[in-house]
Parts: sequence; C-alpha cells; structure tokens
Amino acid sequence: MDAVAMGWNLATGLAMAVVGLLAVAWGRRRFGPGAGGWAGASAWTVSVSLKIGAAALTYRGVEGLLQEWTGAGVAATVLEALYNGLLTGVFEVGLVAGMAWRGSLRRAGFAQVARFGIGFGAAEAVSLGTTLLGLALLAGLAPDRLPGAALWFVRQMRQTGGPLDLLWPALERGSALAIHAVAALLVVAGFRARRPGLVAAAFLYKAAVDAAAAALVVTEGAGLSGGAAIAGEGLFLAMALAGLLAVPPLRRHLAVGSSDGEDAGGGANLRERAWTA
Repeated sequence: MDAVAMGWNLATGLAMAVVGLLAVAWGRRRFGPGAGGWAGASAWTVSVSLKIGAAALTYRGVEGLLQEWTGAGVAATVLEALYNGLLTGVFEVGLVAGMAWRGSLRRAGFAQVARFGIGFGAAEAVSLGTTLLGLALLAGLAPDRLPGAALWFVRQMRQTGGPLDLLWPALERGSALAIHAVAALLVVAGFRARRPGLVAAAFLYKAAVDAAAAALVVTEGAGLSGGAAIAGEGLFLAMALAGLLAVPPLRRHLAVGSSDGEDAGGGANLRERAWTA
C-alpha cells in the first residue's frame, strides 16, 4: 500500500472513530452522565463476539447449502445477506432483549436507554475506526506482518478520494449509531409496554439494515464509491431517519414504570424533551 492509500485509509478510520466519540459527548451533554453508556458498549462487544463466533462456525456450511440450492447467482447472494441480517437480529437484539427482560434495562428510563443505545453504536464506530487505522498502518509500513485476509480487506478499501468522500464513512457510522439507539429504545419499550410487536420491529429493523450492508459488500466490495456509495449511504440514512420518527412515542412508553427518576421532571427530562421535541 502506497503512502496516498495509507493516508486515505487512516483518514477514513479516524472519521469513523471521531463520529463515535462525538456521539458519546453529545449524549452526555443531552442526557447528562449516568448509567447506560458503558453497558451499551459492553453489550455491543459481547453480542458481536457471539455473532462472529456463530458466523465462523456456520457460514461456510450455510454458504455451501445455499449455493447447492440456488447456484452461485443473485439468489444465493440475497439469501447470504439475509443470513447475515438474521445473525444480527438474533445476537444484537436478543442480548438487549435479555437485558430488558431480566437485566439492567428492566426498569430503565428514556435517558438511560438512550445512553445505552449511543454507547452500543459508539463502541462499534470507535472499534471499526481504530481497527482500520491499525490495519492501514500495518499494510503501509509492514504488510508482511498482516494475515492474508486482513491485507486483502485493506486493499479492497478505497485507495484515494477527495475531502468530501470522507463524508461517506462518517455518514455511515452516524446512521448506524442512530439505528442502534432506536433499536434499543424499541426493545426496552416493547418489554415495558408489553408489546412484543415493538421487539419484533427492532429485530426486523436491524436485520434489514445488516442484510442490506452485507449485500452491498458482496456486490460492490468493501470500498464503496460513486453511485454505489450514494445509494448505500442514502439507504442507511433513510432507515436511520425513519427510525428516529419513532422516538417520541417510545419515550412515552419508557416513562411508565421507570425506576431512575429521569422521566419525572428532573434535569434529564428537560434534555429528553429537547431531543424529542
């Protein structure tokens, strides 16, 4: 990897990590310090580790089975993308559902759940950004130390671009972060209001997002550019904005039965109203 490509990938990784850090700072300013953020980051780490483990154990078998059924065409690609989405729904939404049912989110108020969702998404953004930073440095300075799969991945990323092109990874992480936060609100509100449809909506929401992302990577490669980047990031932004429309009614569900006092008119409640107004 030459110096230009290494610099571009370093800037991309930095942009992704900065989005996560800014989201945490915004969450603390809007909702105040309190429980939720570290729990969200931990939940992301555990759920993604479980998802990666399950994928490592099952992916080749599932891929071979799908290709045997449908061949190596579009149908196999679509079904593989749906399988990726299913893994996300099972592990990411499933873990949050467990925490809402019997864990620390059982009686959490809106502010705590919002901090949890922001922490969940911020952990992903910072982890992906710093991983790309490390891979780009190794690929540029010591490529012989990188495993073949890691080196291949870095070379699939975009090798150059203009300043405006850095908006794409930042926009992607911002959209993903909002999606994680909305999904957490849906799950906890579903348990609080005894409306399983909200939990199912969170499952389908995150599964659809991850399936779309997997389909784009399979068909376009890891480094989207041009029309594919506009279409892909536009889709994720639209899904994030659609989810944010559900925040005000979800806040009302979470105000019932909360044990943290954050929905009873205190300072945190003022911050919540500012976010959902």
